[in-house]
Amino acid sequence: MGTITYDVALRFGLRFVRHEGRVPTATDLRVSTMPSAQTIAKLFGSLKAYQALLAPAVPRRPPRTLTRVCLMCDAPFRPGHAGLFVCPQCKTTEAWQATTDWMGGTLGGRR
Repeated sequence: MGTITYDVALRFGLRFVRHEGRVPTATDLRVSTMPSAQTIAKLFGSLKAYQALLAPAVPRRPPRTLTRVCLMCDAPFRPGHAGLFVCPQCKTTEAWQATTDWMGGTLGGRR
């Protein structure tokens, strides 16, 4: 790869972060066009120091907020976990509570 300087190694790392969305690991240094682990250690002291320099460049994704449409009333709601498809308001109605007939009349139990 030729002579790698501090600035060149840093540019390689920033390009990796832009492309992959994360800092390079030891495996990435072995299998990609990045400078070798020995070069990184010589220029930056350690891989951890190199990663720390690159970490601010990693894009932070906002937390994902899921909004679903209730299967009973078609109102949008934010479920507490992946298995919720009916909003809390509809679950308090008689129509929802009467749907336990298909489960053998038990609320959440198994036969």
